[in-house]
Amino acid sequence: MKKVILILVPLVLLGTGFGLAKVGILKVPGISPAKKAALAAGQYGEPKQPESKPDVDRAPKTANKKPPKREPKAEVVVADPEAGAKKLAKVWSALEADVLAKVVSDWKDPDLARVLAKMDAAKTAELLAVLEPKRASSLSRILEKLGAIPNPVRQEG
Repeated sequence: MKKVILILVPLVLLGTGFGLAKVGILKVPGISPAKKAALAAGQYGEPKQPESKPDVDRAPKTANKKPPKREPKAEVVVADPEAGAKKLAKVWSALEADVLAKVVSDWKDPDLARVLAKMDAAKTAELLAVLEPKRASSLSRILEKLGAIPNPVRQEG
């Protein structure tokens, strides 16, 4: 008797589940009648056509696709050596000539002259007096050339 119960109970449960799925009470893909439910709903309002599977040859819908991500544009930063020289000249003007001579000892003469041209003339003279005479002479020549170059005139419009 136990064997009969062990066999019948699972069969009854499986049969009940299949029957409920076939009727549409349980939603089981492939068993539940989705097309019949859509047709039955159409009887009470406008008739609905069962949804057909899309053809493989048709192009995919673009309405559901997300638009491509746009990369943020990188801003191009242009270095302004003249503005940098002006700011550095302001800092160097606060230093003593002896200390400044040690700071500029490894600077190339053209780079140093560009900053010295932005400094106060008295402070530049103090620095040139502390430097070696040969380097002070070279810097003086470069400063003379920089001073002879006129500033560009910006035209509006």
